[in-house]
Amino acid sequence: MNKPLLNSIPPELVAKVADDVLDDLDATTPDPDARQNGIVSLTHICAKWRAQLLNSRKYWSRIFIQSVASLKDLVTRSRSAVLTITGSLDDKDGGDDAEERRKDNEEKLGLVMGVRSRLRSLCVSVSSAVLGNVVGQANGPSSVLEELEINVNSALAATNLAAFTSPVLRHLRLSGFDNLNNFAMLLIPALAELHIMGINVVTTTLNLRHSLRGLPNLTSLKLSLPLESPPNNPTNMIQSGVVSLLSLKDLYMEVWRLCDAELLCDMLMPQLMFAHVQVHDFDDLEGTIGHMDGIITGIGPTQVLRGCTMYSPNPTTLYCSFTPDPGSSTWRSQKEGLCLVFDGYGYDEETRILASLRPRLGPHISAVEYLSLDDGRAYVERSATEWREFFGLLPAVTHLRISGRYTSTLPTGIYTLDSTDGSWHPLFPKLEALRLESVWYRDGWRRIFDVVDFYDRFLKPYQSLGYPKHLTALTLIGGINIFTGDVTVLRKIFPAIEWDGVEKKDTSHEEVEQWYVPEDDDVVDSDEENAGESEYGADEENDLSEDDGDRCEGLGEENSDEDAGEDACEAQEQAKVDGEN
Repeated sequence: MNKPLLNSIPPELVAKVADDVLDDLDATTPDPDARQNGIVSLTHICAKWRAQLLNSRKYWSRIFIQSVASLKDLVTRSRSAVLTITGSLDDKDGGDDAEERRKDNEEKLGLVMGVRSRLRSLCVSVSSAVLGNVVGQANGPSSVLEELEINVNSALAATNLAAFTSPVLRHLRLSGFDNLNNFAMLLIPALAELHIMGINVVTTTLNLRHSLRGLPNLTSLKLSLPLESPPNNPTNMIQSGVVSLLSLKDLYMEVWRLCDAELLCDMLMPQLMFAHVQVHDFDDLEGTIGHMDGIITGIGPTQVLRGCTMYSPNPTTLYCSFTPDPGSSTWRSQKEGLCLVFDGYGYDEETRILASLRPRLGPHISAVEYLSLDDGRAYVERSATEWREFFGLLPAVTHLRISGRYTSTLPTGIYTLDSTDGSWHPLFPKLEALRLESVWYRDGWRRIFDVVDFYDRFLKPYQSLGYPKHLTALTLIGGINIFTGDVTVLRKIFPAIEWDGVEKKDTSHEEVEQWYVPEDDDVVDSDEENAGESEYGADEENDLSEDDGDRCEGLGEENSDEDAGEDACEAQEQAKVDGEN
């Protein structure tokens, strides 16, 4: 389009184009830099467009901090509009020009403080030196400030945030400050959201209790800071007690030591809809979990928990997520329910976690219908036993999703063997659909870790069950060491099979690091046991095909149709050949 034609466009149409661009940017990108560049680009179309857009302050009320020159320009364009300012004033990289960048950032923050009287929202990352040098010189309150987020980095310095005092402040998110005294003046009754992360000086639970009691309108609270118990005297005992947060709906708290959990125990939250509690202290694990009773029982009566995700991203972390909506049972998108995270525990503490959770969660998770297990493990028998006991709390599960080679359910099994009569019983008696994602059909490590595979843990028990069998749908996605012949066998057993058709023979166990350490009584001298063998001491061909003939005979016996048994046998033999090839 040529410039004469652009210049002839009426002002109302120019405004409509600018509004549409602005709406589209707001809807498609969370990046304030991209949004700002999109609006600025419209001013370069022609002189008429530039003049009209610069004359309208509504396009310049949201500013992303770039250079000093652009910040000055944007502040001027905004005229008297109420402002939202975001950006980074970060000089943490150091280098020869660190002093120059610090002065540059101080000038930028000085410009921001100069428009503080019309600042509605400020979200910045800044060094404590820059913040202290600039903010400390400001006078008077920020009368219209509703949202303040400051992430402090680099060297610590005493910083007073009194310049951001506002009677309408509702959202306060701070991290990296020295102590609570830096911002205690901002903890006003109007606050609806309070996030305090990474405070560097230990604070007493008494001081924090006192601050929280003055926030009756708080709906969202996020805490991760070092706490300690106050001196044990009668006055402090009286001032401890219950902390009433009657409007609180969302809670995120990291428990670094037992006194953190004690604070959690005393918080009264009758409207709580979502709680995320992360535990790092395992010296008194039972006591810590015991102090979560208020959280667990607070969530339970208000919501029926129907979705559960157990996620173990590494050997020392476990996510336990429970949601009222079975369709959103992933912890990543969780907005309701309960999420308990245990981070940094030793291998032997997995059983302690499960044993401590069972009596407290049991009354509240019996209605769970959708269970998702991601990258779990339970190779040691006592751990597998605890998982079985935990699964016993979930009798209503109808849909089970298992993902990842370390998933606990396969070595744990989803069936239990009655030692009295040798019969199998399902852990999930109402299970209708099983979805397996990236799970080993045959376990290439089983000879080393004495772990049996899918056939032993699943097919044999399933076939031995009496009727009726509720499980009718089986989905196999990204399976490892599963071949066409195996699926042919499965189609004779299950009414509905969905398979992605991918045949993947796994040899990655020869390259990856072992995740766990076997118990002492299982460890043998590798020099004696595996002399002359590789680190994993197993021939790959034997790993994938060992005992297939015996299993084939078992399938033939258990199929009531003799021909079906022969077909299954042939299919298993073909699967063996596929695996070897």
